[in-house]
Amino acid sequence: NNGEMILIGNKADMNDQRQVTQQEGSMFATANNMPFFECSAKSGFNVDEAFVAIANNLMNRKDLLQTPSGSMSPVNISANQKKNG
Repeated sequence: NNGEMILIGNKADMNDQRQVTQQEGSMFATANNMPFFECSAKSGFNVDEAFVAIANNLMNRKDLLQTPSGSMSPVNISANQKKNG
Protein backbone atom coordinates (compact mmCIF):
# COMPACT_ATOMS: atom_id res chain seq x y z
CA ASN A 1 0.00 0.00 0.00
CA ASN A 2 1.66 3.24 -1.15
CA GLY A 3 -1.12 5.48 0.07
CA GLU A 4 -2.26 6.92 3.34
CA MET A 5 -5.89 7.26 4.34
CA ILE A 6 -7.59 9.63 6.73
CA LEU A 7 -11.27 10.23 7.33
CA ILE A 8 -12.47 13.81 6.88
CA GLY A 9 -15.88 15.05 7.94
CA ASN A 10 -16.37 18.10 5.73
CA LYS A 11 -18.60 21.14 6.26
CA ALA A 12 -17.92 21.29 9.98
CA ASP A 13 -19.29 24.85 9.81
CA MET A 14 -22.79 23.48 9.02
CA ASN A 15 -23.44 21.68 12.31
CA ASP A 16 -27.21 22.13 12.01
CA GLN A 17 -27.22 19.93 8.88
CA ARG A 18 -24.97 17.21 10.30
CA GLN A 19 -25.54 13.68 8.95
CA VAL A 20 -22.85 11.89 11.01
CA THR A 21 -21.96 12.66 14.62
CA GLN A 22 -18.38 13.41 15.59
CA GLN A 23 -18.45 10.27 17.75
CA GLU A 24 -19.56 8.10 14.79
CA GLY A 25 -16.79 9.48 12.59
CA SER A 26 -14.20 9.02 15.31
CA MET A 27 -15.32 5.46 16.03
CA PHE A 28 -15.23 4.53 12.32
CA ALA A 29 -11.76 6.02 11.90
CA THR A 30 -10.45 4.22 14.98
CA ALA A 31 -11.94 0.90 13.82
CA ASN A 32 -10.22 1.36 10.45
CA ASN A 33 -6.89 2.56 11.87
CA MET A 34 -6.97 6.06 10.41
CA PRO A 35 -6.93 9.60 11.77
CA PHE A 36 -10.19 11.56 11.81
CA PHE A 37 -10.62 15.29 11.22
CA GLU A 38 -13.68 17.44 11.00
CA CYS A 39 -12.92 20.25 8.56
CA SER A 40 -14.49 23.26 6.93
CA ALA A 41 -13.24 24.35 3.53
CA LYS A 42 -15.30 27.52 3.95
CA SER A 43 -13.58 28.68 7.14
CA GLY A 44 -10.35 26.70 6.72
CA PHE A 45 -10.91 24.95 10.06
CA ASN A 46 -8.61 21.88 10.37
CA VAL A 47 -7.81 21.80 6.62
CA ASP A 48 -4.07 22.38 7.04
CA GLU A 49 -3.98 20.00 10.00
CA ALA A 50 -5.47 17.19 7.89
CA PHE A 51 -2.88 17.63 5.12
CA VAL A 52 -0.04 17.86 7.66
CA ALA A 53 -1.25 14.60 9.26
CA ILE A 54 -1.11 12.85 5.86
CA ALA A 55 2.37 14.22 5.16
CA ASN A 56 3.65 13.23 8.60
CA ASN A 57 2.23 9.72 8.28
CA LEU A 58 3.86 9.30 4.86
CA MET A 59 7.20 10.62 6.13
CA ASN A 60 7.14 8.07 8.96
CA ARG A 61 6.46 5.08 6.69
CA LYS A 62 9.76 3.27 6.29
CA ASP A 63 8.30 0.99 3.61
CA LEU A 64 8.07 3.96 1.26
CA LEU A 65 11.75 4.80 1.74
CA GLN A 66 13.04 1.34 0.86
CA THR A 67 13.86 0.68 -2.79
CA PRO A 68 14.47 -2.69 -4.44
CA SER A 69 18.04 -3.44 -5.50
CA GLY A 70 18.88 -1.83 -8.82
CA SER A 71 16.04 0.69 -8.81
CA MET A 72 16.22 4.44 -8.57
CA SER A 73 16.80 6.08 -5.21
CA PRO A 74 14.29 8.55 -3.75
CA VAL A 75 14.78 12.17 -4.82
CA ASN A 76 15.20 14.84 -2.17
CA ILE A 77 12.76 17.52 -3.31
CA SER A 78 13.56 19.77 -0.38
CA ALA A 79 17.18 20.33 -1.50
CA ASN A 80 18.12 23.85 -2.53
CA GLN A 81 17.36 24.27 -6.20
CA LYS A 82 18.13 27.19 -8.49
CA LYS A 83 15.07 28.86 -9.97
CA ASN A 84 14.99 29.36 -13.72
CA GLY A 85 14.59 32.93 -14.81
